[in-house]
Amino acid sequence: MGDATSTTEAARFVNTARAPNSRAVQVEVLGDVAAATNASSSSSTIFGVVAALLVLLFVFGSVLPALLPLCSSSVAASPLTSQAAIPIAVAALALHTAAMLATIAVISLAVYNWIGVGFLRRGWINLDLVWIAALLACGIALLMG
Repeated sequence: MGDATSTTEAARFVNTARAPNSRAVQVEVLGDVAAATNASSSSSTIFGVVAALLVLLFVFGSVLPALLPLCSSSVAASPLTSQAAIPIAVAALALHTAAMLATIAVISLAVYNWIGVGFLRRGWINLDLVWIAALLACGIALLMG
């Protein structure tokens, strides 16, 4: 059945496929044709999204982690091909780069304006040890959580 399948044709197909249903045999129809026979209610969809947002806000305690599953659910509903993954990967790379640049800009301005550049000469921090400690702390937190 192609894209031009009407709702009545889809319903007739689904009903014909489910006709042999009994206690011993159960036939289910999946896919676009079966979905065309189910009328979706926009009010129930909105209610479900609001309920999911409230639960995720309560669980994560922040807006961004709560919105991420809701925003990506439409992407997850469709199969992700390698061609479709390229723009998503480029967007993730651009977002990560922008976040890192913004973070280093804020830290640099704080050191230059308030802490002072002399701090870097007197109190240089071994960043290798900081990274090791951060990775260990995250690993322990993941294992214990």
